[in-house]
Formats: sequence, structure tokens, C-alpha cells
Amino acid sequence: MPLLLPITPRPALTQPKLNTAAVVAVFHPRQVKGFPMLHFDIFPSTTDGAVGMPLGVVLDACFVVAGNHRGKLVHNTSPHHFVADYKSNQDTLLRPGYYNFVVVHEGGELDDNYGLCACFSAWTPPIAIPDRWKGEGKDAVTLARELPLMSGGSEVSAAVRTLDKSCIMSGAISGVQASHLVPEDEVDWWDDHYSEIKAYGGDDEDLTSIINEVAPRADLKMGLDQGLFLFAPYGLDKVIVVVIHAAASDIAYKFHLREVRFPARILRAYLFIRFAFTVFKSLAPGRRDTADAIAEARKRKSTSEGSEDAEDPRHGKRFKEGGGVTARDERKNTPSSDPDNGHG
Repeated sequence: MPLLLPITPRPALTQPKLNTAAVVAVFHPRQVKGFPMLHFDIFPSTTDGAVGMPLGVVLDACFVVAGNHRGKLVHNTSPHHFVADYKSNQDTLLRPGYYNFVVVHEGGELDDNYGLCACFSAWTPPIAIPDRWKGEGKDAVTLARELPLMSGGSEVSAAVRTLDKSCIMSGAISGVQASHLVPEDEVDWWDDHYSEIKAYGGDDEDLTSIINEVAPRADLKMGLDQGLFLFAPYGLDKVIVVVIHAAASDIAYKFHLREVRFPARILRAYLFIRFAFTVFKSLAPGRRDTADAIAEARKRKSTSEGSEDAEDPRHGKRFKEGGGVTARDERKNTPSSDPDNGHG
């Protein structure tokens, strides 16, 4: 029997792709030209070819860029018929098309002249995340008792890979890397919003802890960081992948609307913050120009009315501009819980 055998290379792999079929574009009601404030590339969603974007994803993205105000979708063209709002089934598909987002305040008042948040660094997380994002995960106190203490850095990343065992999206064992939900580079934003993080049940150290890290495959980690897809809730406690960028047709073929093995240790507020980060990064091509135009129009209107009030972006309440302190100031003024309060 010969010990040397000929090599017969297998054929080169071709990557199957799922091409985008259409778009959902959402405009500010006062916008007269330019890019939409939100733009979603849509992939076929089921084997029967149904095309649409999950309604909850669209409404939650509108909520974020509208400064944490809920509202409703109406047709972009007159007579602007009602399409959907938060009372609608969030787990249905919104058909491709052009829509306007109108803010609906707590008392039912309609607002078509609301301001827009232009970027993640200017966004303040809401006092409470939308209910559908809360899931049925464990509370922060229970998590603190169950999870091991880590000093940070590579030790945390190794622990995340050990806990998750495989890629949370593909199930792959090799090439898995730890990935932050709230991006580690956003430490200044994190510090500025320490009070909101505390209100969610989080801790200042969570940014670099296993409560804020998951383990995708290396290439999928890159896709997540590039904003090619996002994670969104489905039903009571599931998390799915929603591919949102036309360039990710290969990722869409395998993962679009596929369930993720999402770790119970993750504080769901951090999942929502990551959603907001991706919205500003990838879904809002015209947000800056539109935000500037709307802000200028609102400023002229406010000046003509002699108003000195503004809105708190966390919940739409009124507050005086220039008042209060930042979350970072609050933390600096909070006495240390360390009884020694020393530095060595």
C-alpha cells in the first residue's frame, strides 16, 4: 500500500448571499428635502419571501433619534394615514416604503416639530428602557451573587469565552472573541451617564466586565462593530439578529432574523444602549443635516415665543436650560464607599 497519496483539492467555496429587496425610509414631518432620518435596507425575511423590517426595530430607532419620545408612523404622502404605533404588534414586519414619524406625548398630544438627536455622544439614555427590551433576565443583584469576580482585561475576555462556550450567533467554537455591547471606547459617554447606569441596576465597573461582553465569532464581531447588523428583542425573552446593511448580504443569508443564544448575565439595558449606538452609526444617514435644520427652525420659533424652556431628552419633561449637574459631577460628589478611602 503506497504511503503517499495524491491530493485532490475540494472546489473553492462560494458564499451564498441574500440580496436586499427594498428599503424602509422614515422622515421627520417637517423635513422637506435630503436624506431620511432613518434608512433600513431590507432583506427577505422568511422562506416564503416576506419582505419587511420588524416594526419594533423601526419604532425603537425612531424613539432613540427623537430624543426618547414615543410616537407613531404615518404615510409619508398626504393624507398621512396612520400605519402603526407602540400599541401595534412589535413582532410584525413593516412593509417597504416611505413613512413619517410623529411624536405622541404622554397626554396624547401630537408633535410634528420635535427635535432630533444628532449622534450617540449627544444621546442621553432614557430613565427606563422600553418594556420589550427588559426580557425576563435576572436582576443585577442576583447576577452579582452568581458571576465570578474578574479584574478586567484579558481575564474578563477569557471568562466570557468560557461562559458562552461558542459563538452566540453561529455556534462556532473556533475564532471566538469577546465583544463589548456598550463599546469600551465610549468611556466618556459612560462616565457622563453614570446615574442612568445606576438606575438600570448597573455599576460603574460594568463597562469592562462580563455583564457587558458577549462572545461572537471574530468576523461577526467585526460586523457588529461596523454596524452591519444589530440585536433586537423578539417575543417575551428572545433576541434575534437583524441585518440592516446591504453590504452584509452574506451575513444576512445565514443570520437575518435568526435567534441568538443571548447570555442571561447581560444587563438588558446594555443591549438597548448597543442598539442605540448602532442606530446612530448605521441607520441615520441624514440625521445631522436634518437635526440641524429642525433645531434652527425650532430655535426661531422658540425665540419668537420668548421661551426659555427646553425638554429633558430622557423623558420629554420640561426643564430650564443650563440647570443641574452632569452624571459625572454627581459621581465625583458622591462619597466613596471604601472605608479607608485611600490610594495606597
